[in-house]
Amino acid sequence: MRFGKIIGMTLLAVGLVFSGTAVANASEGTSAVGLAQPPAGMKRAVLVTPDTVRPLAGSFTWTADWSVRLTSRTWYQNSGSTTIYSYMNCSGDPYISGYTIKLSGRESVWYGCNGTYVYTWGGVGSGNKNFVLTKSNDGRYITGNGTTYYP
Repeated sequence: MRFGKIIGMTLLAVGLVFSGTAVANASEGTSAVGLAQPPAGMKRAVLVTPDTVRPLAGSFTWTADWSVRLTSRTWYQNSGSTTIYSYMNCSGDPYISGYTIKLSGRESVWYGCNGTYVYTWGGVGSGNKNFVLTKSNDGRYITGNGTTYYP
């Protein structure tokens, strides 16, 4: 079931990535939607500000207006790391402070609201990929945008 829509995506031939790292561990399939903080052990995205830039082979930008779950478009990538920057404005939903992003075949990562957060999944195999945004099913929409970088 689809509860939102991708408003726009632009494919970029060469993208730029701001530096950032993430810490912590998570078990596959863990969900933190609708919680003030992610469960203990869940991986978290890092709040970032633009500082260092490095080129990557491919990227696309996206915007989203969604309420529960939204699947991105599919892209093909070579093996390597996949980085997703995301900003969601959750001010219209006072009961949420974060949401998860799950890269296909990888663990869910908790992203905070009302700031730009980044996470890099390392050791991603080559093939078709997508990601899924998930938050609590409270009937409220949130909006945001992001950029996905891949080799």
